[in-house]
Amino acid sequence: MPTRPCWVEIRTRALEENFRFLAGLAAPHAELLSIVKANAYGHSLALCAPAVVGVGARWLGVTSVEEGIVARALCPEARVLIIGGIFPGQAAAAIEFQLTPVTWEPWHLDELQAAARAAEFSPNRCPSILKSTPV
Repeated sequence: MPTRPCWVEIRTRALEENFRFLAGLAAPHAELLSIVKANAYGHSLALCAPAVVGVGARWLGVTSVEEGIVARALCPEARVLIIGGIFPGQAAAAIEFQLTPVTWEPWHLDELQAAARAAEFSPNRCPSILKSTPV
C-alpha cells in the first residue's frame, strides 16, 4: 500500500517564537512545560528540546524513562517529567538521571523510595533540580 507523501520542516525559530508567545500569556511566575514526547512528535527531540529550553522552558515532558535519559543528555539544566510514569525496575534510572516520574500506584512510590535510598539520596542531599519550586 502506498503511504501518504509527507514533508516536515522544522524551523526552530518558529518554535522559539511560539514558546515566547505562550510564555507571554502565562502568569509571570508560571513555569511552562514543553511536551516533547515521542521524539517531539516525530519532529526531533534533539532539535526541539534545546530550542524551547533555550528560550525559557524549565520543564520537558516525555513519555518514558528511556526518552527522559535522552532529554537529560540534551538539556541537563531542564526538569524532565516522565508523563508515562515508570515501569518495574526503572526507578533507579529515574533517580540517577534526575527525572520526575508521574506516579499513580503505591508501588511507584515504594520503588522510587528504595532507589533513592540505594543511591543514598535524601531530601537534604537531592540535587537542586529535584527540589520542588513553590507555586
